[in-house]
Parts: sequence; C-alpha cells; structure tokens
Amino acid sequence: MASPISFGDAVAIAKIAYRIAHAFTQGSKSAPAEFREVENQLYSLSTALSALQDVARQTSSFSSSSSQDNKNNNSKNNAITDGTTPAGSSSTNTTPVDPSLAVILENCAETLKHLEKIVEKYGVVAPKGKSGSNSDGTAKSRFQKWSGELVKNYRKIAWTTEAGDLAALRSQLLVHTNSLNLVLGTILSSRTTRIEDNLKENSAMLHDIHVWWAQNLKDATVKGSTSPDPALETAEVVEEESGAVFFEVHGTSQVLCPRARVHDEWKEPGVTQLFVCACRSERHQGVEDLALSSLSFPIRRPGEISSWMLFKVLDKRTSQMLPVEIRNVKAADIAHFEESFIQPLTDARARVMLQQGVSNQLAHLSADAAHIRAINLHSDLAGLGKSIDAVTFCVNHRKLRKGNVDGLQLLSYRQLSRHDSLRGSGSAVDHAELTIFYGGDAADITKSVVHMAADTTLAMESGDVVAIRQVACFGYNGEEEVSHLEKVDILLHMTGLEVTQQLHAKLEDMRLELFVAHLQTPGPDEIVVLHLQATEVQCEVAVIPDADIIITRTRDGQHRLIVTSRNRCTVLAQILPTTFFTSPSHTPTFVAPTWLIQLEGAKRKVYHYPEGFRFLSFHSSSAEKMFELGRTAVVQGVETEMEGGLPIRQK
Repeated sequence: MASPISFGDAVAIAKIAYRIAHAFTQGSKSAPAEFREVENQLYSLSTALSALQDVARQTSSFSSSSSQDNKNNNSKNNAITDGTTPAGSSSTNTTPVDPSLAVILENCAETLKHLEKIVEKYGVVAPKGKSGSNSDGTAKSRFQKWSGELVKNYRKIAWTTEAGDLAALRSQLLVHTNSLNLVLGTILSSRTTRIEDNLKENSAMLHDIHVWWAQNLKDATVKGSTSPDPALETAEVVEEESGAVFFEVHGTSQVLCPRARVHDEWKEPGVTQLFVCACRSERHQGVEDLALSSLSFPIRRPGEISSWMLFKVLDKRTSQMLPVEIRNVKAADIAHFEESFIQPLTDARARVMLQQGVSNQLAHLSADAAHIRAINLHSDLAGLGKSIDAVTFCVNHRKLRKGNVDGLQLLSYRQLSRHDSLRGSGSAVDHAELTIFYGGDAADITKSVVHMAADTTLAMESGDVVAIRQVACFGYNGEEEVSHLEKVDILLHMTGLEVTQQLHAKLEDMRLELFVAHLQTPGPDEIVVLHLQATEVQCEVAVIPDADIIITRTRDGQHRLIVTSRNRCTVLAQILPTTFFTSPSHTPTFVAPTWLIQLEGAKRKVYHYPEGFRFLSFHSSSAEKMFELGRTAVVQGVETEMEGGLPIRQK
C-alpha cells in the first residue's frame, strides 16, 4: 500500500474484510461453529473501516475526486470475490492519517491479507462463468465452501501472521475493530469540522488509543499449535459442530418433524428441498418433500415465544401450496437463524416481486420510492374482525362511528435499500399497521389504516371496548388515500369480553415488539457516537457475553447506552444520566431508568429498573481501559456540544 496511508485506503481494506467475511458466510454450511464468530467479527471490522472513511469524507473541507483504484484493487482474487463487495462511496479521501492510526490500518491490512491467502488456498470455487447472478443482476461470489482439508484440520492452521489459532485471529480482529471505533468516536466528538484539524487536535487521544491497541494486539497474538495431531487427521465434524440450527416444523394440523434444519443448499438454483430431517430415531420424509415455491414468503409471529410462518410452501408429493410454521428455535440460535435464513429469503423474495412489477402487502416501495418495505411481523387475528360491532373515531371533540366491519389485519415491515442486499442491511419500520376493512357502500371508505408505535397507549375499557389512543389514521377508498388524521383516539367495540381480551393481547404483543426493537436499535433521529465490543460486560442486573456496546446521541443532545449480546439473548438499554458525563477522571454513574430484555428458555422477558444500576464492569482491565477511552471521547463531545460547536452528522 502506498505511503503515506490515507483515509481513502480504509475503503480498500474494508472491501477486503467484507469479501473475506462473505466467504465465511458462503462456507458456513461446511464449517465448524467457531467460524461463525470470526465471520461476525469480520463484518464488524468492515463496518468500522467504512464508517471511518465516511466520517472522514463528511468532515473534510474538500470534495474527494472520483477514483477507480478500489475497482482494480486485488483483481487477482476475483475468483473468490466476484460480486461480493459492499456498496460504498465512489470517492476517495486522500487526507494522510495520524501516524498512530496509520500503524493500526497497516497492521489491520496485513492481518486481512494473510487471512485472504487462507481463503484462496482452502476455498472451493465454482468454474468461471458458472457462479450465476444475484437477484439484483450482480455476479455471485465463486466461493462455494471450505475444502475438506480445512474442515478436518482447521485447528492446525496458522490463522494469523504470528501462527496464532482461530481464537487469536478473533482476538486480533476484535482489537482492530475496537481501536478503529475509538478513533471514530474521537473524530465525532471533535470541535473541528476539517479532518486535518481534527487529527491535530486529538493527537494525544489518538496516541492513547494506539498505546491501548499495541498492548492488546500483543496479548492477542497467542500462538496455536501447528504440529500434527493424529486425532485431528481422522476427525469428522459432526452435525452439531457445523453451526446448524434445529427446530420443529408444523403443518396445518400436525407436527411434520420435531427436529429439522434448513437444507445446506436451499439458496442454490435447481435445489428444491427446503428442510432436512435431523431426527436420530425416525425419518420424517414429509418434511423433506417440502420446497420453496416462487410465491413462498416468510414472516414472524409477534409474541414472547418466537415462531415463523412460511406461506405457500410447495408439498412435492401433492403439488399443493400450504403454510408451514417453524417453532422451538433455541434462544441462542434465533439471531443466526433470522440472519442466515429468514432475512435473506425475505429480501430475495421482495426484490424479485418488485422486479416483476408485483406490489402488495408482502412487499412494496416506500412512499418516497427510496426503499423496499417487506413484511416482517404478522399477527394472527383470525375471526377477530367479525367480532367488532363498530369503530368510533374521536378527534378534536368530534366522534365518528362506523359499523359493518368486515375484517382486521395487523402487521409491520422491515425497510430495505433498493440497491443492495448486504448482510445485516435493513431495519424495522418504527410503527405497525392495523388495517380495519369495511363492507357496504363501495363509494365510502373501504378501509382504515392505523399506525401503532412503541409508545402507543392501549387499554381495555368498560363495555367491551379496546381503546387505541393518539394515533395516526388513514382512510382509503380502494387503494386511494382519501383522509389523514393525527392524534386520533380509536375505540373498537367488541361483541364480548373474551374477544376483547384476545384483541387487546394481540395488539399489546405487537406494541411490545416495536418497543423491544426501539430499545435495541438506534433510531432514525440518533447517531452512533461510540461502538465497542467486549468479551463480557457485567452489572448487578445482568451478565452479557460477547457484548456490543453502543452510545447514541439525538439531535437534542440526549445520549443512550445499548449493550447487546452477540446472539441478542440479552439487551440492556438506558438513557444516560448527566452524571455519566462528568470529568473522565471520575467514575461514571448509571442511575437512570433501565430496560433489560432477556430470552429465558423459549420466552422473551422484559424487565424495567427505574433506578438503573450502580456499575458497569468488564472481564479484563484492558476492556475497562477501552471503555474509559471511549467515554473520554463522548465526554469531550458533550462539552463541545454545550459550547455550541459540535456538528450533527448523519449516520
């Protein structure tokens, strides 16, 4: 890489990280479970590198010129990486970086290039021209899977330049990612808007980050054994070690298989089998006769117990389309199951539908046509629509009562980019849609669409009424919007107490889903000012392993702490008190309302701690120092904000 290294070089390094991560994703079906953690870490590193370049470009005082260097970079590796680079800026910021940051970037590139050689050596690739295309027309990666040699002997491979094992590689990637995110937090908190001035102002902070990075990178270079191990020469990777996710598959009236998994090749053209029976004592052929049809679409059911529906699955024995339900995914596997199967299937189906000119409730363009909206959650309200006598709309002391309710529907969406389908792309829309259908006069309003949010007030009232308070409501005649009201109180008059309780419970399940999504994800009005990772975070209410630590800031200066376990089984969220932003030399406090989300067995539980917690501790002193450096950057940003000098930057 040319010297001196610049922020523009971060883009090239980010693309290398993404390409390798994509290879790990492609090879996951043939890989040991340990590979999943490296895969996740590579995606995190790629994101950190891309964010560094994005912020450098935003804070630079000049427009970067268009460059083609990244398109031609590493062209010799196209056999593995065709079509797998993430979408990014077409411009390159040539501002030289601080020497401390330059060393981090150069070492990061060295680590990735060594790993790229391993991917080249042990990857099985498709012949040129045989890899096919993605749904957006781009070429698919030719990397197909890991070779049998690697799967059998991965513990003996030198995964790092210092001959470290897989754990050492993950540790190195973690150190690189955290260091870059600390630098990013420092840039975001700067008083300056020019990246050149920013580097000078924060040279002392960058030096401290470099010292932390150097010490932790040294600790991470644990050497693994490279001597032959006879036991490994003949070792077979059993099914559980491959990272497979197991679940129950239910038909319309029976359990089709109590222990199934997704077929390894489910995404490949020409593969018709969707599931594999993994039962040890009995083979359930019926589940293996199920296949995806061109109309198949997945959705998740709201509620404390996770389950998913696949609509219009093809039963090859009968040639019939039927719905299939997936239940009992282990709590620790839910996030991986959604990322590796549910979301990719949703994204692919939504994009194909829109390319074919099909737009409906499953998938359609957003109102501004900038995004794709694909169904995410769908509540089963079977029969409840017929149990509504009438609906009363109350706004500005006026009331309108409407009867002849013909049906009810409750769903929410994920929002996807129109132009790419990167791993982890897309976010939940911040409201759900309750649609009330009416019979009768076709010239009148035929349906009302109510937008429910995470903070929407729901209540059961006397007279068998379900009340939805202060919401937006849209009236339609056919597909044409004819009315739009804000801050409406809606009263659903039910036919009895039992159906009143059922409908209220369904609405509350959806509202809680929106609330949980709000707690664990930065909102559209928040920017991430700090993002770190730790092997373990503790407070008196939770122990969170493999933790993502995020601090966000809103436009009005409010900060929020979000700590999430890698498998998303535990989420801790708190609006940070002002005492957190005392001088960095003082211990921060966390005495503020806190929410804890935990998956306990098969159930999700949400706990509220009005007084928060007393401490946040880490597994090691190096992690404590990392958080201290990050808090210092955030505190500097708050001080600058109070002086009126901190610009608001978009994510």
